[in-house]
Amino acid sequence: MQISDEPEDGKSVWIESVLDENSVKISYIIQKGGENIITLRNIYLFGIIDDTENCVERTSTDFLRKFIEHKYVYLSTPGIDC
Repeated sequence: MQISDEPEDGKSVWIESVLDENSVKISYIIQKGGENIITLRNIYLFGIIDDTENCVERTSTDFLRKFIEHKYVYLSTPGIDC
């Protein structure tokens, strides 16, 4: 049996910090060998912005900090069409 380091489906993660307009540092708890382990991970947010203009980056980062930083959120994997 392999134990995953991924956050469990249906459980929230804590937004530790907004790193930039496209990524955040999250923390969550996983269980390994009957122990609860706090795990930190940087994740990329798909579809937030692909623009590299400084003003847009700053505005997007400020928005994310205001609305999701230091809060619990639920993550889901988007359906990606190739």
